[in-house]
Amino acid sequence: YFILRHLIRNYGEGYGLFFSGTSGVDSISVNRKAGQITGEKVVLKALSQASECMTIQEVAERIRSKSIRHANFYIYNLINKGKAIRIDKMMYTTPENAFKNVNKGEILQIAKEIMNSSGLVVDSDVFREHINLELNLSYSKYFYGALIKTEIKKQKWYSKHTLFSTEPIQYNSLYDITKQHCDLSLSNQDNIKILQKHVMTTEASAIGVINNVRYEKDNR
Repeated sequence: YFILRHLIRNYGEGYGLFFSGTSGVDSISVNRKAGQITGEKVVLKALSQASECMTIQEVAERIRSKSIRHANFYIYNLINKGKAIRIDKMMYTTPENAFKNVNKGEILQIAKEIMNSSGLVVDSDVFREHINLELNLSYSKYFYGALIKTEIKKQKWYSKHTLFSTEPIQYNSLYDITKQHCDLSLSNQDNIKILQKHVMTTEASAIGVINNVRYEKDNR
């Protein structure tokens, strides 16, 4: 690799080959003005062209370093730019691929009804539970969270992690709400009741986050 890089960088122009970039994100083109091919662009292209969503391991295989840490970094940047989404646990794709055969209107209508049903913040697992049941679908909470985030500005909603609201959200996450309001000396069922006074969430999601807070406390 480094021999080839050295030859093209130093002698390529005489043969119509133009080098751009630094080690790790090198690109070669027959066009002098071609843009640099970055790791982020490689990941986005891979996600766009994949017939199915990709795991982080599969994404890492597409970049030169083969590093999962680098792949996570590129994915994080692409998600923040709205160019990639998390579709399930450690599964990623582009919004165009994820939603191309989805009736967004139906889903958003149910989401609006849920959002307007109380003054509480809504956890995305509520969307999963209600929308899957009503429309006979089987998508994850990550799918619905990602879809609804594409409409945040248009609907004038607010979002933090898996939380959604029609008003600014004072919490950072469902975990944050649990730490602030739940009493770990009580049972899970009692804490679920406490949690659901502050956020619309499913029992499954509530038990999961309560157990996570318990685990953190026990391991300090």
